[in-house]
Amino acid sequence: MCAMQIDPLANARLHARIASLEGTRWESTPLLDLLPAGCSPLAWLGFQRSMVGWGASAIWTGTGKEAIVEAGRWWEAICTRAQIDQAPAASQHLTAFASFGFAAHTPSTLIVPEVLIIDEGGARWAVSTGIDQAPDPLDLLPRVAHESPRLYQTVQTRIGRMTQDEWVESVATLIERLKAGDAAKAVMTRDMLIYADAPIDPRFLLKRLNELYPSTWRFAVDGLIGASPEMLASVTAGHLRSRVLAGTAPAGHGEELLGSSKNLREHRIAVESVTKALAPLVASLHKPGPPFVLDLPNVAHLATDVEATLGQLTLCEALAALHPTAAVCGTPREAALCLLQELETTERDRYSGPVGWMNTEGEGEFCIALRCGHLEEDDHALRVFAGAGIMPDSDPAEELIETRRKMQPLLEVFGLSTLP
Repeated sequence: MCAMQIDPLANARLHARIASLEGTRWESTPLLDLLPAGCSPLAWLGFQRSMVGWGASAIWTGTGKEAIVEAGRWWEAICTRAQIDQAPAASQHLTAFASFGFAAHTPSTLIVPEVLIIDEGGARWAVSTGIDQAPDPLDLLPRVAHESPRLYQTVQTRIGRMTQDEWVESVATLIERLKAGDAAKAVMTRDMLIYADAPIDPRFLLKRLNELYPSTWRFAVDGLIGASPEMLASVTAGHLRSRVLAGTAPAGHGEELLGSSKNLREHRIAVESVTKALAPLVASLHKPGPPFVLDLPNVAHLATDVEATLGQLTLCEALAALHPTAAVCGTPREAALCLLQELETTERDRYSGPVGWMNTEGEGEFCIALRCGHLEEDDHALRVFAGAGIMPDSDPAEELIETRRKMQPLLEVFGLSTLP
């Protein structure tokens, strides 16, 4: 079935059918084993809901500062006209995946999968969608688990858009600009490329990340695949939760962050960027507690959970207000963006933008696209990204090591390392 960028006001209408998988051969098959070879998978492996999908019945793409809000309005209009079968809680299972660019000029996308399998609340559902009609979802599922993706014998790394020396020089220049008062903080990103001896199977990336980083939100949307520890906005029944990460130490050294004035200051700036963005828009904002240490296999972070009651604010409106946070951009936002446009020659694309899912009830989960890579060159290459929050008292060499640690999840998938 071909995907369409449909006009919700035109005659085309999205149809959806939902079926319970209880008692079927697919009830207990591992989700990732259900993904077919050769597809561009859609995946979200979280703590409340996990799901995999493939195909596309409808697609929205757009650019600009209002892209997130425009995508939300498109989805709302689609949902208003959608024809959904009357299975229990059917409307909650009609889902779209989205990945938004870091910068306004970067194309963002929202995809309605043709086939979706959802694990939630101890139950498993299959959803099929189509324009004007939807097939029986059980007819679209594999009769047996798909063959596991292959391992790679030869893997090479190549320099990204900046060499490490060039990145360190840019960070040194940025530090001088911060000392001069051009901004309080800016986040510098760099990238590198991984080449394998065959096209890189996204199912392989997902399976390995799922094994290695189960305490993160694992995702795949339109070739962007990763395992993020940072939740930008999760909305359930009108309640929003955002997990802010800023301040980084080597794995196992998280307690040192609580005694670091530089990291505590960086973290406070990131939390304030979230609370200040939400405060004038939400019905109520719960005062966040002190930061805690989040230990991950590759790094440790200072973390704070911010909670709010949305009121009339929609999920996409909240995302638009929050993005980009100080944790991935800097502060003040516009001043930091100007510095990055001048000094960061890495093209982030959708790295560090919101990535996640939303349903017809206005609920969803969007993490920040971190610890991720983007498939390129007909899947023969994976571009891996990492950034570091630069403060006036930062050390460029230490910040470079931090980016190496943050690149480790995708490199570890292939048995590689960038660590000294």
